[in-house]
Amino acid sequence: AEFGSDDFRHVGRLEDIAYSESGHQLVSVSVDGVLKLWETDAGRELASYSHPNGVPLFSVAYLDAQTVLVGTGLDHIQAMTIGTGSVLLPCELDTYGLADLADSGGGISVSPDGGYVAQWMMQGNVGLVLAEIKSDHSRGARTILTAEGFVVNQVAWSDTGELLAVLTTNPLKALGRD
Repeated sequence: AEFGSDDFRHVGRLEDIAYSESGHQLVSVSVDGVLKLWETDAGRELASYSHPNGVPLFSVAYLDAQTVLVGTGLDHIQAMTIGTGSVLLPCELDTYGLADLADSGGGISVSPDGGYVAQWMMQGNVGLVLAEIKSDHSRGARTILTAEGFVVNQVAWSDTGELLAVLTTNPLKALGRD
């Protein structure tokens, strides 16, 4: 299946996609507030979730095989569980030791090893929070990288879960640690 074909698309502008670790599923989010879960082999939509207030969705990342994190245009994140029958259900961030991140940015990325979440503000120049994910789901360590005068757009990870690069609106300014 090809993204953008009649059966494999969003009505609103597509903002982000994330593949499951197995590669058999894909989640996508759009500016019209819709998250969709897809079966990649057949290009079939498995489930759809619309934000109750129609808030734009800008980023999405798999936290584990059954959970995705979604970043909104209100600089919030929320967790969604992929339930039985591929139903998408909101769940609490506290379940994963991430409750403190709920209102601190709509940009979201999870390291390939599942050890860290990077979160950044979509609407400002606050910077980036790097949050450790502990296997027991308790609150892990936090590192803050400041972004004075520029906006974080995306991050890149190594295969082992190290933060390699941060794409910003100012490529000449480095991120600083607080």
